[in-house]
Amino acid sequence: MIQQGCVEVIVASAGGQAATMARLGRGDFFGEMSLLTGEARGATVRALEDTSVLVIRKEHLSPLLEENPAIAESLSRAMELRQRENVAKLACFEEEDEPDHQEASFGLILKRVKSFFGLV
Repeated sequence: MIQQGCVEVIVASAGGQAATMARLGRGDFFGEMSLLTGEARGATVRALEDTSVLVIRKEHLSPLLEENPAIAESLSRAMELRQRENVAKLACFEEEDEPDHQEASFGLILKRVKSFFGLV
């Protein structure tokens, strides 16, 4: 979570072009898919100015999810929305016949989060 500063999120498209997906500032977050599902990172985040971030690790989040599993649902919805936005942005950089990025549904994302945190 960004405490101060500004970053940009960059993803390589299927054609090898660097696509700026977002510019994020104070209160925004990144790395949620890796944190919540254990998946490898899919983007590069570059600071555009001096930036301070709060790092949240699985061991920090796990007790909260165990106490209140509804948090996993809220986070999964946020991830689904961000993923839909990213897929739409990447489509602008790719050939129409070469879609390389696929959306995951809320249900699939939630299932992966619950499995990763042992909430199944």
